[in-house]
Amino acid sequence: MMEERDWLEILRLIQAELRDIGLTSIAELSGYDEETFEGRRSYGARKLAILMLEALDRHLAIHSSKTVERAMQMIRENVETRGIDAAILINNGDDIEVEEREREEVLRGDERIPSAIEDLRTLIGQLLEADSSGGEGGATFE
Repeated sequence: MMEERDWLEILRLIQAELRDIGLTSIAELSGYDEETFEGRRSYGARKLAILMLEALDRHLAIHSSKTVERAMQMIRENVETRGIDAAILINNGDDIEVEEREREEVLRGDERIPSAIEDLRTLIGQLLEADSSGGEGGATFE
């Protein structure tokens, strides 16, 4: 069974890996706090680790070869010009600053991502299985 200190170590490792691959905005803890009627909600290490992994899952899904090909097929079906073979992704201002991305980038799918997503989802499932909190998120209010 995993305890809070185990989750803290996992969270630290996830953050380090996300920063190493240039996904600093996903690794920042402040991005996960929420303003609610009761006050500012912040989460424990378990919930933060899972939220970060789920954010990585969404990021990967956007850059997956399957997603890009599906999007390109929809574009081709709905425009007059059939020779479209690329799309331009306009990045959010925060992504440009924090992750040092270009304002515009050609969206290309990465063939490695679908299997990485599968592995990531397996990891999330295994972490949740090993969890000793019974699935509680550990949210607190300030």
